[in-house]
Amino acid sequence: MTPAELEYRSLRAPRSHGSALIEPTAAEAVQLLQQRLDALAIEIGGVSLAQLSQTARRQLVSLASNYTFAYRPAFDLPGDDAPIVMAGHQPGLFHPGVWFKNFLLDSVSRTAGATPINLIADNDIVASPAIAVPQVDSGGTWNHRRVSFDDSSPPIAWEERPILNAATFRQFGDSTAEAIRPLVDRPLIESVWPRVLQAAESTNNIGRSFAQARHQLEADWGLQTLEVPLSQVYSTESFARFALHLWSNAPSFRTVYNGAIDEYRRLHKIRSANHPAPHLAQAGDLIETPLWIWTKADPRRRGLFVSPSATGIRLTDQGAIDITIPVEIDGAISALLELQPDVVLRPRALLTTMYARLVLADLFIHGIGGAKYDQVTDLIIARLFGVTPPPIVAATATIHLPIGRSRTDEAESAQIARLMRDLRFNPDRHLSGNPLPPEIEKLVEEKRRWLANDQPSHLAERHRALERINLALQGAVAAQREQLQQQLTQSKHAMRNDAIALSREYAFCLFPEKSLRTLLLDLSAVAP
Repeated sequence: MTPAELEYRSLRAPRSHGSALIEPTAAEAVQLLQQRLDALAIEIGGVSLAQLSQTARRQLVSLASNYTFAYRPAFDLPGDDAPIVMAGHQPGLFHPGVWFKNFLLDSVSRTAGATPINLIADNDIVASPAIAVPQVDSGGTWNHRRVSFDDSSPPIAWEERPILNAATFRQFGDSTAEAIRPLVDRPLIESVWPRVLQAAESTNNIGRSFAQARHQLEADWGLQTLEVPLSQVYSTESFARFALHLWSNAPSFRTVYNGAIDEYRRLHKIRSANHPAPHLAQAGDLIETPLWIWTKADPRRRGLFVSPSATGIRLTDQGAIDITIPVEIDGAISALLELQPDVVLRPRALLTTMYARLVLADLFIHGIGGAKYDQVTDLIIARLFGVTPPPIVAATATIHLPIGRSRTDEAESAQIARLMRDLRFNPDRHLSGNPLPPEIEKLVEEKRRWLANDQPSHLAERHRALERINLALQGAVAAQREQLQQQLTQSKHAMRNDAIALSREYAFCLFPEKSLRTLLLDLSAVAP
């Protein structure tokens, strides 16, 4: 059985502090690992999917072991036949809700006897070389302060991003600690940043420095997971074989890919041409694929177009890069591997998880965004390969900074807004005084008469009369309106402060170590 259409999963981050979303549950995820993909007859790039998967998994575990154990203590791994659980994210200073996936990765894998691997998505763009730190002034107003860890640069992938300003990078730890210390005593940045600086001495890469320091901290907290940059996993012969299969079938792949995106947009009523991903374009015989291409000389990501023919496969960015590789599989793979590292090919988001779930892993742990978008991946895999892909788990947590602030009652603001609207359209309901002034009483009585007159021929005249009367009565409720407006202004100010103070998006390094560690470990535990 394969899915005929997309199935909507309503996924929302929990609102309250110290709560988590795990769907399906951690215990159910362990059970899902017993369901292995049965797709032995599928051929990809001249080999069966089973053969490709076996080779790719061994490469994956080897790469991840070598990478991880170069900077943190080694630990025993399950055997070669153990299932693989994967998670993945950019290597930035993400919020604890994202970090929670790593804890769940460890917990589920440990319970199931699986190999846990976190994929460092270093093919993504470095959005901003800064983090937001909340600040509150003496009057109780909250704002953000941006603290930079480096200078700005053109938009390039994390794997290509060196440290540009060593002084700014070095100072970031102290600057961040100083900025958050009025709210948080002994924030994690104080213990994490020396490790970042140590990693930077050997890598000079911002993303790897962040990831290695964070992963070392996880080791201190008892987590036993492997990590590996996407740039290593997707530079292998196995991924090259997978990509060649897609390129050789580029027209049909484009049709399935675009069709799945269209179904997702219709289902979710999305008008944006960029969500969940842009359509793959076609220009003559050139067909766009869900990969990026760039060169070391010019590391800006560009879309990859291909044109398969009987004599070769043309790869181009429709600009400076234009390469033709052999159509024969072994020759094409050799040619692709020889292009490295001068020419870089990396998957976009949907292709990243398509390959990971179909070839590499038995279970993938996503955040909310990835879990929603992977509905599209499910449909593409089902229609291209005729199988239901391995399952996913959607996971995130909501953890607030320990600032002792309670959330404003939003229902109160809504009630005030409703009262103000009623003052406009029904001011007669809010009049005070007994008896009312004669001129006010006269207007109220006139409104009663018009409300009782529901003759169709009088509706337009009735509407104009009611508008006139309501406007004339506004002066009589002006004091109430002013009082409500002050309350509404105060409530909106409090809600704005809430949005800043109680945001779940702050970098994990701003939090105190003890409480954050305890909460993440507790939330990720697999219940019996």
